[in-house]
Amino acid sequence: MSPSPDVDADPAVPLVASSSKHPFTQSQCSLALALTKFRLKDSSTSDFIQHLRKKVKTTSSHSVLDGEHRYVDSVEFWKDQYTRVHEEKKDLQDKVHRREEELRVLKLAQDQDDPDTRPAIPQQLMSQYSDMPLARKRKEPSSDDILSGLDPPAMWNEEATFMAPADVHLLRMRSFLVRLGRERKNLDKSNERLQDPNHHGDVLKHFNGLLALLENALCDSCMPLKFYNDNEELQKSHTFKLLRQLTWQVYISFQSCFTTLNEICRTIPGRSKRSPIIYGMVQFVKNSLALLHNLSKKQAEHQKIIGSSKRSKGSKPEEYAVNVYLTCTITSIIWGMDWEVNKPGHSELLEGIMFAVLEHTGRLMSVASFGGHIAASKNRGPKVSKTPTIDTTYTESLYATQILYAALGGADKKELFLKVLMTGRVGSRASRQPKDMRMLDKAKHLLQSTLVKYMVGVEHLETLRMPEPPVEKMDISKIEHKGVAPSKDWLVSMVANLVGWDLVMPK
Repeated sequence: MSPSPDVDADPAVPLVASSSKHPFTQSQCSLALALTKFRLKDSSTSDFIQHLRKKVKTTSSHSVLDGEHRYVDSVEFWKDQYTRVHEEKKDLQDKVHRREEELRVLKLAQDQDDPDTRPAIPQQLMSQYSDMPLARKRKEPSSDDILSGLDPPAMWNEEATFMAPADVHLLRMRSFLVRLGRERKNLDKSNERLQDPNHHGDVLKHFNGLLALLENALCDSCMPLKFYNDNEELQKSHTFKLLRQLTWQVYISFQSCFTTLNEICRTIPGRSKRSPIIYGMVQFVKNSLALLHNLSKKQAEHQKIIGSSKRSKGSKPEEYAVNVYLTCTITSIIWGMDWEVNKPGHSELLEGIMFAVLEHTGRLMSVASFGGHIAASKNRGPKVSKTPTIDTTYTESLYATQILYAALGGADKKELFLKVLMTGRVGSRASRQPKDMRMLDKAKHLLQSTLVKYMVGVEHLETLRMPEPPVEKMDISKIEHKGVAPSKDWLVSMVANLVGWDLVMPK
């Protein structure tokens, strides 16, 4: 029997809510409650509302000048919310990647592989320095003299030690590894859309972000390790394994930048955007050379303090690990790029890199030959604010000659590099020279003029130019310099054989 509709409902049974909508929203009810609470006792509600209306200023979200405050219903508020969530997501991803990397390292350290499983050393790198002048004074490098490269799985095949507690520097290096990989992938994805001119802005944004991250990663990772000798104990090996992995990431990231240059030059609208790309890549090489100089200067000061600068003639040079890795990174970057004649952008990029290397070598030669008097003079030519009080010739000359050798193309690519260099100078001032001078001689003349300019300090010579500023695998080689004690005379002799100045100096 069904209950009668006239019978009152049981109070214990919950009532079903009415389906009709409430006439006021929750925000309106909250506002009414706030007005009621803050209304003065002696005034009525209508008077209090009139008093509030006098204080209210009608405005829009665009008129808010304070960058810290946003209206809840404005676009800027939701942009801030999205940015905050996106940054939190990136931080969490970095933490996850760091933890995964630590677990991978521990697993590889415990499951130590056979050292014989290292990849074979490419013959090109084996003979890279064997063709250099004065190479007969050195011992020919063997496979044991050259490190296994920066292939991450092979890096941990050495005598592994358990990972020490992660300090701030190690965590920072791991963070750079993760961020470099992410930025490089973003740039590679952007390169796939370069055929559309509307995406050129996004490509340049990712390109500049990757280059800035590369410079920060190198500087922040190398500086704290500047005093570690190349034969450091195994307890420090984990740090340098991370450093080798970081330099490998720097190498492949720079190759992605080179790919961006090639892809953006495929179209006529894209070629107009190549200037900032070329300038950024050259500036990275120039800043890397400056970092090498700063490292050598601090190391020379350190040697002077501890008294190790008193070396006997012919003694084996003392090397620092960061100098070796940084030098091999720069040389591998130059050698690793696929240079082509008549390829848009290649001539300007190579000319800028050669200019940076010759400028760096010329200033070092000035100190070695003249004690820095010419480079520090107030006459015409490059001016230096202060004559260096610490002689970095000993610590820097080994690495400067290796970089210069790579920038000139070595023994196999020297003619190719000169042809690529002269491709972009057709119709320039170089064509005003005598007609009987061949193209390669013109290129050699430019190289020697640039070196002499920054060595002696003259301005009338025609030299290479820096680009105008804008308005998968690398083998790290460790060369034993047995029997070679770098000195000022050794540096002058090496550079004279590599570049020379017979075309510049009067007969």
